[in-house]
Amino acid sequence: MALYGVIKLRHLSRIFTTKQFLSTSKIHVMKERLMSEKQFPNTSSNDDLKLHDDHLVMSYQNTMSSLDSTTLKFHYFWLRDHCRCSGCYNHPTHQRNLDIFNIPFSIQPKVCKIVGDDLEIEWKDGHFSKYSIPWLSMQTFDSYSNRVSAPTRILWKGIPESVAHVPAKSFLETEEGLAQLMKSLTSLGVGLVEGVEATVEATAKVISRVAPPQKTLFGDVWEMKPSEYHEDTAYGSQALKAHTDNTYFSEASGLQVFHVLDHKGTGGKTLLVDGFRAAQTVKDEDINSFQVLTETCIQGEYLERGQHHCLTAPVLNLHPITGKFRQIRYNLYDRSPMNTVPFSKVMEWYHAMGLLTKAVCDPSGEWWIQLRPDQVLFVDNWRVLHGRSAFSGVRWVAGGYISRTDFLSRARVSRALPLDD
Repeated sequence: MALYGVIKLRHLSRIFTTKQFLSTSKIHVMKERLMSEKQFPNTSSNDDLKLHDDHLVMSYQNTMSSLDSTTLKFHYFWLRDHCRCSGCYNHPTHQRNLDIFNIPFSIQPKVCKIVGDDLEIEWKDGHFSKYSIPWLSMQTFDSYSNRVSAPTRILWKGIPESVAHVPAKSFLETEEGLAQLMKSLTSLGVGLVEGVEATVEATAKVISRVAPPQKTLFGDVWEMKPSEYHEDTAYGSQALKAHTDNTYFSEASGLQVFHVLDHKGTGGKTLLVDGFRAAQTVKDEDINSFQVLTETCIQGEYLERGQHHCLTAPVLNLHPITGKFRQIRYNLYDRSPMNTVPFSKVMEWYHAMGLLTKAVCDPSGEWWIQLRPDQVLFVDNWRVLHGRSAFSGVRWVAGGYISRTDFLSRARVSRALPLDD
């Protein structure tokens, strides 16, 4: 009996100790959870809204989608920075009034609740903010990256399918005609307006329908003819290999426009190559060479009397968030002496550039077109390379540039591009 009593007591002691440990552990876990959530009394009456020390978490079901609810997280400081009340935000100008850095980083809500499709916050300093939850759902990093990662470009070889051939009347007089060209430019990098009068004035009118011509050292609406001359290879009659323009400008022009007004002679076909398709070829075949072209900086340069332009940058420029192609700076004519590349990297760059040149010069990727006097050709100068065959006789070409920012602005307004791409 004595021995049984000792064993029983030991057993009971073990049970008590185990239960005590489990109870203590559970209390400790609950305490850690509460400490991490830092919920504030009487600040939220919504089950789908949780308040933490420096941020909130809420569940949102988009009524326009059949998908499960989305979890949204926002820092209080970010929310205060994005208050859209008339005191903090100037709605007519779409600019901020609030100097956010006069607000403490530790700002917290006094009351926070969801009312219908709105998030309402009364801050501890007495300020009141109201946010549309659908609007908030569009402002997260995931939402942004998903939108700009969506495929908008079609890589092509030879003659691209579905390239726009927009009648001049539709282009000049309707938003649909303008949007048709913009969608072709954002997806393929090229588009044509047809039925245009063969005059410089008509060229200028077509260019201005998209945006004001970008004034450069070549003028705003320029002409290539015997009486006009710049110390540039394009002003001769020899063949030009595929290239992009303005690799020496701080920001290369966004669009280039060509209008062959007259040609009494032979040759002079226009060459077009999808530079992003060529870059993708290098990426698929040799990722190390692709990285060299995105990282190694070389200088483009243009010199003539009274002008000296130069820019040092990589051949390939990628979107900083998505990694999508943003720009190709390919011009073998305008390279300055290669003194921007360390000795150990020189041949590595030449090898990578050789692979890109091979892809650019692939005959199956070339589109040759004999432009008619009624056709105005628009080319995305950040994507599509252009060139020409040699010609004889007198060739009169008008054209111009449109800045990158003006091109993208027009594309967004025409709903041909994600608003934040």
